[in-house]
Amino acid sequence: MAEAATWEEKDAGGDANMEQISHLLKRVATNGLSYTSLSEPEARILDHRLKVLFSPWGFEEELDIEHESAEPYSHMMELEDRVPKTIELRFLPMLRFGWRYGTTEMEAEPEYFILHPEHVEALAEEVTSAMANPEPWSDALLREMVEQKLQQVLASVTSKRRGMAGVQS
Repeated sequence: MAEAATWEEKDAGGDANMEQISHLLKRVATNGLSYTSLSEPEARILDHRLKVLFSPWGFEEELDIEHESAEPYSHMMELEDRVPKTIELRFLPMLRFGWRYGTTEMEAEPEYFILHPEHVEALAEEVTSAMANPEPWSDALLREMVEQKLQQVLASVTSKRRGMAGVQS
C-alpha cells in the first residue's frame, strides 16, 4: 500500500517519508480509515496518500468504486445555489472541497472524497433538485456540462450500486 501511495514521488525522483507513510497506511489497513487521534500534519499526509490510493491509478478496481472526473467543477456554486433552500446540502459541497472520510469536518478541504452507494444516491438527488429549478442558468453550456459530466456519471454509478471517489487536482 505504501508503494502504491508514493509512486508519484518515486517517479519524479522525490523523497517521501516512507516510515511515517507506512505507519499511517498500516494503521488504515488494520483498523480501517479513520482520522481519530491523528495530528493535523498526519491527517494532511493521509489526505495526500488517499488521493493517490483512490485515484484511477490506485486501488479503484479492488475497492469497487467509480472515479469521478478530475475536472474542476467551477460551476458548482451555481449548481448549489439552484437547490431549493428547503433541502439540506450534504454532498454537493464535497465535490468542491473534498471530505475527510468518516469525519464531520468540512473545513479540512482534503481534495478527495469517497462516497458509499447510499451517499452517491443522495448526491444524485441533490443534483436532480438543482436541475429541476426553472430559473435560467448563467450560461446555457453549464446545464449541458452538469448533465453530461455529473448527472450522467451519477446515474451510471447509482445504477451499478457502487461507491464513488474523486480527487481534486
